[in-house]
Amino acid sequence: MASSGYSAPPPPVFSGEGYSIWAVKMKAYLKTFDLWEVTETGRQPGPLREDPTLAQIKAHSEECAKGFKALSCIHASVSEVIFTRIMACETAKEAWDLLKAEFQGSALSKQMSVLNLRREFEKIMKKYASIHKESSSSNEEGQLNLMSVKKWIVKIMKGCRRLNRYLKSMRGVI
Repeated sequence: MASSGYSAPPPPVFSGEGYSIWAVKMKAYLKTFDLWEVTETGRQPGPLREDPTLAQIKAHSEECAKGFKALSCIHASVSEVIFTRIMACETAKEAWDLLKAEFQGSALSKQMSVLNLRREFEKIMKKYASIHKESSSSNEEGQLNLMSVKKWIVKIMKGCRRLNRYLKSMRGVI
């Protein structure tokens, strides 16, 4: 990499919030140093065959070191509070999977979040429908309830945006 003149920025630091954004940045960071595959798979190179050449010994040593480099990168990219949760992990895959399980959540927890958001949205829609009925019953009250209707529409739009974000983050899970 030194010959290309590229100098990688420091790794993104994860402090417990914004896991999905950190994970994307960290994945790119690890790929920069050819460390993502060992992080994702946890695969270590097999033993050297008998009578290896000097080049084979060097290549094997470099492949073995990738796992430790990846783990070191993950250690360097988390705050001290998060580090205490992964410090017992012996491989980059263990640390990555532990962080993913804790901060991204399981498929079941994501499904539950979607269901809760849908229930909340339905509740808001029912409330809006009742306000709309009340406002259409009398013109004078309708004028007073117009502000309430606008507030509920804003809440509905926010709920739709939240639901949309969750559904986008759930691609491939549901």
